[in-house]
Amino acid sequence: MRCGYALRKMSVECCAVLALVALSASGSPAAVEVRYAGTLVAVDMAAGTLVVEDVGPVSDTGKSPITRHRIQVGPSTQFTLVKRTTDVGPTGWVGEYVETPLAASGVKDGDYAVVITDRGKRALKITVVDAREP
Repeated sequence: MRCGYALRKMSVECCAVLALVALSASGSPAAVEVRYAGTLVAVDMAAGTLVVEDVGPVSDTGKSPITRHRIQVGPSTQFTLVKRTTDVGPTGWVGEYVETPLAASGVKDGDYAVVITDRGKRALKITVVDAREP
């Protein structure tokens, strides 16, 4: 009986040590990406901020909640524009969506965008979607 208790205690201690080794070997935790999609309502590149009205899932009442998120924009933020091609695109489809680089100054209030953030605070990538027909 005493031997079983000692083995169980030793296995718990071994698991704890292995967990600590695994955590210390992994270094810092990876960045957690949070995505928002909606209309940009306040773009201020000089201040390094923007506000996106994120459209949430449809609720039981049939309405989608809209939540405003203030996001920091910095020198490492990547800006892109996605729009339809007028002819055959890179993968051979007519009218496919193609992503191209966009200057920060090309992001405006009223744009529909997908904003990928680091933990919901700092923008890693902002993709403006031009859904108009080519």
